Amino acid sequence: MKQHSYGTGTFQQPHRKLANNNNSRKVSNNNGASLAAQSLMHQTDASGRQQRAIPMQRNSVQNTQKRKRSNSIFSAICCCFSASNVNDINRGQSSPYQGSGGAYNLLGEISPANSGKQCIVLDLDETLVHSSFKPVPNPDCIIPVEIESIVHHVYVRKRPGVDQFLKRCGELFEIVVYTASLSKYADPLLDKLDIHKVIDHRLFRQHCVFHNGHYVKDLSILGRELERTFILDNSPMSYLFQPDNAVAVTSFIDSMEDRELPNMLPFLEKLVNVRDVTKYCPEYDPTDCNEWARRGIFNDEERKSSPAFKL
Repeated sequence: MKQHSYGTGTFQQPHRKLANNNNSRKVSNNNGASLAAQSLMHQTDASGRQQRAIPMQRNSVQNTQKRKRSNSIFSAICCCFSASNVNDINRGQSSPYQGSGGAYNLLGEISPANSGKQCIVLDLDETLVHSSFKPVPNPDCIIPVEIESIVHHVYVRKRPGVDQFLKRCGELFEIVVYTASLSKYADPLLDKLDIHKVIDHRLFRQHCVFHNGHYVKDLSILGRELERTFILDNSPMSYLFQPDNAVAVTSFIDSMEDRELPNMLPFLEKLVNVRDVTKYCPEYDPTDCNEWARRGIFNDEERKSSPAFKL
């Protein structure tokens, strides 16, 4: 059975910011889910805009530890890096995920099976699936999650074509799923989603960088060459730090006619052969999946790799 990692290193709490959970137990949406439950998923709208998160101050974190258990449980699962933490590591200071040379290395060493492969980083919510606390017709799976002694059910629909998409990506790339959602929701969901056992690493909200009210997925802390690492995400805010390493994706909400993932595969199959993905990722237009081919953006790369060019 294929094993996946959850990031390496010893988890440490100091200097991290937490999402605000004030009065979260008392506030519910129309579907009966408290704010604590809603915070399990970090979702975007159809345009890819993130919901804004509000961090606690450090003294609030200390005070939270003295409150009742229901509040402290919620606080403990909402932590993430602040931007200053990443800057500290880049200056060689200590890190809960520090690798050799004082640099972040969340993923650890590359496995022999992935040697020589590029690293593809996949968002979860609105990219591979859409989840809701409201029951939906014919969900692909239902995830029970206990928050504050209440079991909430999350109804999940898979994006059309996601199974074959993941299978093909597993043949081509080292796969990382990097989500701003909480692991107690995302981990059991990925257990059901990864039917081909191709996902190598799982990263959650605690691995994100909290920056100006948003969760950013910083590719520089993964421990992989940025020229050979790219992210698929429907939210531009998620790849704010490395926009040239991003292949844009439109948001999946509920359309069963969506064909974005299978339509993207020809582009990814070309991308696997390039030396520097940052030259090509920004060229992909998710609203016109064949535009890159009509422009022949890979022609020079293919010409340089041809036997005739090397003679």
